[in-house]
Amino acid sequence: MAPPLRFTPREDRLILAMVKTGYTMREIAERIGKTKSQVIGRYHRLRSTVFPCDEARRDREIQERAERQVEQRRIANTTAIILREVRRGRGPHHRVAIKRARQNGATFALIGNILGLSPERVRQIHNGG
Repeated sequence: MAPPLRFTPREDRLILAMVKTGYTMREIAERIGKTKSQVIGRYHRLRSTVFPCDEARRDREIQERAERQVEQRRIANTTAIILREVRRGRGPHHRVAIKRARQNGATFALIGNILGLSPERVRQIHNGG
């Protein structure tokens, strides 16, 4: 039968005390009726140990969040450009707005969503159609 998964506060205190006095994880596991892996994992959670893989994941998440924020700012700027140009009127201003938005990296789909046009129609206007 597998050892119980939950640790009691008493077991937590015992793990920390036994590690401090020099017991091995295997000895601690035998004493409290858990597996060595359970004791190792619990010890590190109690000590708030940050593993390299956790640190790398956190760094990656921070980088991805920063990239998303940059993309959101780019989209907001593009939207502002399009709306500013379109407010000036239809016709040639539409084409100018689309060209400026494309220069800023906006996709035909994004421009179409803002203007209420299909991406294909935006592409046609962009190409002079």
